[in-house]
Amino acid sequence: MTPRYRAVVFDLFGTLVHFRGRPDAPFQITEYGDFECPFCSRATGSVDAVIEHFGDDVRWVWRHLPLETVHTHAKEAAQAYEAAALQGKFLEMARTLFANQDELTTDDLFEYARQLDLDMERFAADLLILDVFRGEIRGGIGDNIHVVGVLPPHARL
Repeated sequence: MTPRYRAVVFDLFGTLVHFRGRPDAPFQITEYGDFECPFCSRATGSVDAVIEHFGDDVRWVWRHLPLETVHTHAKEAAQAYEAAALQGKFLEMARTLFANQDELTTDDLFEYARQLDLDMERFAADLLILDVFRGEIRGGIGDNIHVVGVLPPHARL
């Protein structure tokens, strides 16, 4: 399903939000995820099915929750997503990152940006300056984060 709407807005906390769907949809799914996490990838497939079923009645919002202690490339992947978003291609980058979860080195991220026809100078500059993850988490759900069912015992946010 090709989204008919793409926008960037700010939520109640003043945090930048990317979403897919109708801006005024009566229902919203907010997905907190990590591009290196196989469980997040599976959840995204489920979200696609829900959006296909409910159509314009649902809006999907993505929030970053990279688990750096277990996914060493997750934060930079989130930054690549945000850099792509600044060029209007956040959804395409998200799909590319999830499709290539085992290949998220810096070189890989630049290759994906090239494949998406991004302005490479701008992408490189934005990738270096963006620090998306701690601000977004704290802006959206606070410092006291509890994740159930996906963190191994040694993981820390």
